[in-house]
Amino acid sequence: MCKEYFLIASDLGVPVEVVDEKYSTLRARERYFRENPPRGLRRFIPISLQTPREPYDDCAAVILAEQFLQECRQIRSGPDLETEV
Repeated sequence: MCKEYFLIASDLGVPVEVVDEKYSTLRARERYFRENPPRGLRRFIPISLQTPREPYDDCAAVILAEQFLQECRQIRSGPDLETEV
């Protein structure tokens, strides 16, 4: 399915960037609970046993966008000159 969208976008001349989604769901879940810590009695239940009260897809999207922008900044800035000895 993804390849189909990629081909359609390419035919239309729309630039497409691919971002590695590895661990994005896990990182989104961690971020969700960091930004929305459990309250009340739920705070005594380990986070690993809890299910977020609402979908955290938007957290995953933000993480992927941040990752993409960070990669763009690294490409634009070139090699890190501060690490040279």
